Amino acid sequence: MKRLILFFTLILSLISLEATAHGLRMTTAEIALRHNNHLTITIRTSLNDLFQQMDWAGKPVSLLHLAAADKQVFGKFRSAIIKLLQPIPVQAGKYPLKNRRLRLPALADLQALVRAEVAEQALQQSSKHNSANHTHTGDDRKHYLRAELSGFINSDNNPAQQSALQVVFPRALGKILVTYSKPQTQTISPGKDSSYYRQAM
Repeated sequence: MKRLILFFTLILSLISLEATAHGLRMTTAEIALRHNNHLTITIRTSLNDLFQQMDWAGKPVSLLHLAAADKQVFGKFRSAIIKLLQPIPVQAGKYPLKNRRLRLPALADLQALVRAEVAEQALQQSSKHNSANHTHTGDDRKHYLRAELSGFINSDNNPAQQSALQVVFPRALGKILVTYSKPQTQTISPGKDSSYYRQAM
């Protein structure tokens, strides 16, 4: 166990040089309203940055120590994430989101994400030292935490009273790039030779 922590501590010394956030490491929140009443907020955020901003009883001293920890410690980390994200205030006008549901990676998946993030950052730092032309790519985000908060907007209320969507994100998520969409869905039936889809743009 001591050797494992020592190994992770060595990696920490490499990662510390990456402490400043890069634009590609920004948290993203994709908000989608479907069928005029079902709202989904998909949050993707750096586990390393989130860990640094959060605080809870028994928090390890670093993400590397968390990566070397047992399931009980990871369970506390996951519970802290739930406590952070589950209460996010979401309102359409003055009406709050109903039947809220938060989806997070299972405990084993969260462990795998943290350990993969630690290994990936160490590899990137090593590559950066060996090449002056290291660039950030979409792969830099592949070990991000993905959380999905969903629920329903009361469609019985006057749409004019629901015209403004309000979401209050916790400070721990840092700077957030938010996108909003209202996907339109159709069911198309096959013709004799093909299925034809048309959508105004």
